[in-house]
Amino acid sequence: MSPPGDRPEETAEQIRQAWNLVHSAPPPGDVPGEVSVPPLEKPDRSLMDPVLLDRVTARQRVEELRRRSRDQRRRWKALRIDRWLQFALLLLIGVALAGGVFWGLKTWKLRQSRDLSLAPVLAPAPLAPSSSDRALKMLQAFLAAPDAAAKSAYVLDAARVKPLMEAAYEAGVLPEAALSLGVPQRLDGNVVTVPAQVSGPAEFLLHLMIREVDGVPLLDWETYEQEMAQRFPAFAGNPGSPAAEFRLVVERAHAFDPIVAGPLTVRVAAPGSPALVSPLAVHAEAAAGMSDALPWNRPRRALVRLEWESRPDVPPRMILRQLVRWEFLP
Repeated sequence: MSPPGDRPEETAEQIRQAWNLVHSAPPPGDVPGEVSVPPLEKPDRSLMDPVLLDRVTARQRVEELRRRSRDQRRRWKALRIDRWLQFALLLLIGVALAGGVFWGLKTWKLRQSRDLSLAPVLAPAPLAPSSSDRALKMLQAFLAAPDAAAKSAYVLDAARVKPLMEAAYEAGVLPEAALSLGVPQRLDGNVVTVPAQVSGPAEFLLHLMIREVDGVPLLDWETYEQEMAQRFPAFAGNPGSPAAEFRLVVERAHAFDPIVAGPLTVRVAAPGSPALVSPLAVHAEAAAGMSDALPWNRPRRALVRLEWESRPDVPPRMILRQLVRWEFLP
């Protein structure tokens, strides 16, 4: 029983009859006297809500804006990375250039200091006109003299050198006829140098060393003979040549040179010549008497004994065997 006032409960039979009645009813319009009603159309919601009309376009626009934003962020990120890479590359190039400039200037300064240190030897000061005239007149008289006995009047230490002069002129190794003189210049103290050129098939330059003794210029014939005969270039260019003594300018080898092993290495040049030979190893006995007396950037004239040293499995090398004396001019 249902409570009073409530709709009475339907029995199962009543529910089954109602279901059969509904599903067995004919379609609308088939019942006589019933008018068929067309189905309702969906209302045009765009007239009620314009946002709904353009929601697909709006959604596409939002997606496009999001895509553009993502692309822009990616481009900015790539641009920042590129700029950092460019900055790092420029920094590395700058460091490399700065290092190259630094070492270039350092090497240039070392070479300049070496060249300036050789200035007293390679770029002497001009002589006074009177001294220059005396030096040139002495050399002209020396070259015009007919034999060694006459020439010995114009050379230093004539008594000792005269026999050497006679032997050299008898051998005919001095091409004096092709010699032309330059402008005399002062090296240091009472030492004068006269640049000269030997013309002919074997053209070369040399410097004549002159010492003024009591105002009288006299030629250092031993240096003159060494330069005229080109004995030092011939020795340096022919490995295996016998040991010999040479009058040379000696300078400590700098760090930028290919230093060879040894207690001391030096560079040498003919007197007045800028052509310094590659570093030479100095024999231990000679180095003991040279190291303290040969400071950096202070070239000195010296009479030295050079020789070619042969060792197994290595090319021969030229070494400074002995320091005979400093200042080879008599």
